[in-house]
Amino acid sequence: MKHFTDEFLKEQYTLDFSSAGINPPLIPTVNVPPMFSKECLAALLKQHPDAPFVTTWHRCADGDVEIRCLSQGFFVGDIAGFAKEKFNGKGRGRRASFRIHCSTISL
Repeated sequence: MKHFTDEFLKEQYTLDFSSAGINPPLIPTVNVPPMFSKECLAALLKQHPDAPFVTTWHRCADGDVEIRCLSQGFFVGDIAGFAKEKFNGKGRGRRASFRIHCSTISL
């Protein structure tokens, strides 16, 4: 599994969360199939210790994009509450996910 994770991490982007009030607004992300999300999120946290949280994303069958998040623990409040409030998402504690229309994603 680590080999796949390393391959996905070679192509990193940032998502701009400035409109959601995140500072710093550029959050590290990688595009991965859902089955690799957990491992990639953990690896991204290690690579970006100053980021309030990191994300993975994938395109869903209906065209929407699902964003999965993992916070460092020092994120103000919890990431699940943030995802629910800002994006009608779900989660608990340091993990969350939400869906957005593909036209709203900015890499």
